[in-house]
Amino acid sequence: MFKIGDFSKLSSISIRMLRHYNKVELLQPVKVDEQSGYRFYSAAQLKKVNQIQVLKDMGFNIATIKELVESENIEVIKSQFENRSAQIKEEMDDLKKQLRLLEDSMKMMREDVIEMNYHVSLKEMPERNIASVRKVIPSYNCEGDLWSILMQEINVKNISIANPSYSIAVFHDQEYKENDVDVEIQLNILGKYENKKDVHFKKIEPIKVASITVNGSYEQMTNVNEAAAKWIEAEGYEIAGPMFNIYHVSPAMESDPNKWVTEVCYPINKLTIK
Repeated sequence: MFKIGDFSKLSSISIRMLRHYNKVELLQPVKVDEQSGYRFYSAAQLKKVNQIQVLKDMGFNIATIKELVESENIEVIKSQFENRSAQIKEEMDDLKKQLRLLEDSMKMMREDVIEMNYHVSLKEMPERNIASVRKVIPSYNCEGDLWSILMQEINVKNISIANPSYSIAVFHDQEYKENDVDVEIQLNILGKYENKKDVHFKKIEPIKVASITVNGSYEQMTNVNEAAAKWIEAEGYEIAGPMFNIYHVSPAMESDPNKWVTEVCYPINKLTIK
């Protein structure tokens, strides 16, 4: 099971919205600790989260989403989809995106869908000396600004980059956010240096992670998080720190998203049975 903050990051839904879903009985915790009041969610609920998010993107209201995710009658679901399709076709051009999502989903109901499987590996990241830049940036797309700051300092000081370099981005926020995100980038280096205003140098202790190597664009992250969550829960682990990406082939190295290679890592500890 996962605390609400960890589940927020895995599901890409804010804590505030998860609490709202709980209030309207759309998505409720599997367990609430009687003493602390902490809410806990399971990996199995991520599938329902994905359904809710898709239906929300289609433009359905909360009441209808609740009806659809609880319904086992395919004709009821088809009827709701067809009604929404008719509404969208009568609306302005700015609703075409919702129409496309709806029609794609209706098509998927008639076809066999092959789910992509992600292989989860248990590994230990070694002790490292790193150069680091951590800032709150407007959005994830601004991560390149941090790398520019770091590489400028490395070039000025003629710092030697270790092999492997472990080009890493750590996502420190306690919940899922789209704006004003707390991101730290790290590069594995040789030697020790004094901290500067924006660039810090430190030693990172060994850490155990659940790791998934992803080929292609970052649009897969929802499915990657679901695969990782199921593995972590099934193997008896818990999340023990902020997730991070290791860029093996990054956007800075290759403009074609299909050629990107990213290792997504989730720090973990073995659960202790009380």
